[in-house]
Amino acid sequence: MRRWFFILAIVLLGVPALFWLVVAVSTRLPAPLVQPEPGGLLKDVTLVVPGAGREEHRSVVISGDRITGIAPAIPGEDPFRGAYAFPGLVDTHVHFPDLALTEEVPLHAFLYLAHGVTTVRNLGDTSGNASERARDGVRSGAFAGPRVLRCGPFVDGPGGLWDDAIVLTDPAQAEAAVERIVAEGLDCVKAYDELSPEVLKALVAAASRAEIPLVGHVPRRVDFSSAGLDDAQHLRGVPPPAVDGSLPPPPPLWWRAFIAMSAMQVSERIGEALWQDMAVTPTLAAQSQLLLARDAEKFTARPELEHLPPWYRHGLWHPVDGISAIRRVPENDRDWLDPAFAKMMSITRRMHSAGVRVHSGTDSGAPGIVPGAALHEELRLLVAAGLSPEQALEVSMVASSAAMRIPGLGTLRPGAPADLVLFARDPSEDLANLDSIVAVVSQGRIYSREMLDVQRDLYQKRYAEIGPRVVMPTLVRAVMRLLLSFAPGPEVSPNSPPRS
Repeated sequence: MRRWFFILAIVLLGVPALFWLVVAVSTRLPAPLVQPEPGGLLKDVTLVVPGAGREEHRSVVISGDRITGIAPAIPGEDPFRGAYAFPGLVDTHVHFPDLALTEEVPLHAFLYLAHGVTTVRNLGDTSGNASERARDGVRSGAFAGPRVLRCGPFVDGPGGLWDDAIVLTDPAQAEAAVERIVAEGLDCVKAYDELSPEVLKALVAAASRAEIPLVGHVPRRVDFSSAGLDDAQHLRGVPPPAVDGSLPPPPPLWWRAFIAMSAMQVSERIGEALWQDMAVTPTLAAQSQLLLARDAEKFTARPELEHLPPWYRHGLWHPVDGISAIRRVPENDRDWLDPAFAKMMSITRRMHSAGVRVHSGTDSGAPGIVPGAALHEELRLLVAAGLSPEQALEVSMVASSAAMRIPGLGTLRPGAPADLVLFARDPSEDLANLDSIVAVVSQGRIYSREMLDVQRDLYQKRYAEIGPRVVMPTLVRAVMRLLLSFAPGPEVSPNSPPRS
């Protein structure tokens, strides 16, 4: 009998241990890219600040993390001679992976850098402290990555989505919430969906007194005209409230309301954004994921997904078996997504033309949105909406830089942060030239294309091995199917046709 108990104990303990051993081995990633020493000299480049002009044949001296000198070109060998030097790209809305299967923060940090993104703003940790690990890892030199700004926990009302949010039920609590965020050394306050109008008003006042940006969603109970945010995300709150007074449905079903918006209503929203001096981050790249996810085969074949381990596209983010938001929209009721997204594009163009400050954010880290690559897509979508390539670059490199409240960021002058992207071809003429990066300078550290490619190839080689390529996608997909079998099905709107 003892022998059988012993065998049973081995099975009960050994099987889970073996499972986690397989997971640990299969999810192991290469060592991160090491930071080079800061400082350097660019002997002959064309300096381009979108919207502000250019200077040809200039040399740039970088000392520490600053540009310390700009002068005429210097003769001599230089691998970057003739390059176009722009300010670094800025992603104002990212999320580092909190619940990843392995330590993927260095991977995400690398992907931003490899795409020329030198500053990111993490708009809320959903659980854990991934943004703190990202910031501290880059600061300490543990791995290469962009400058990281952080909002910390979401600030929400009761009944919100995230368990670790700072929940406010009374306006009197707003001051203490902001004081806590400032005391923790965070860079912004993230407002979320369930805040009441009264609490949000108090939060706006408290953030203003503390001189800390208040960014986030226009809460569901708050009218866009009185939101008062420094930077409103996703075009939330732009559609007018329902006639019957009901709250907007959950994403992505709230999109429907865009379709019926008149030109006059759009003009009113533009005016409201202007008189509140409220910037808008439309996150078009994030919204477009819904359109792409309607075809699972095409979605998983997207080349940008190759930057991440295969268990993302074949498991976690899979449109059918993963956590894609497209699951919330019935298959026979998806045609309205196209006109809704077209209206969002049109509204973004009109806001920009009218002088509303538009920022470049992607919501990267959310399903389907690949760090770094998504910002290139965001810029392409801004151009598709009607901006010129130079205007799209200005949105990210200049306007979004200014929103980070870091003196000199987004400029190329002595004393400014040494954050630059060097291109072989000028992206202000054609955004296809975003793919011609020859070097990225982040906080004074020069990463050549060769350095970035070597690290990228290490990741790709690892992804091709059987653990990441076969074992983990199979396990993740099986687990996701099990979990989602307990989740509610797609919500059918009142205008939806009967489900077959």
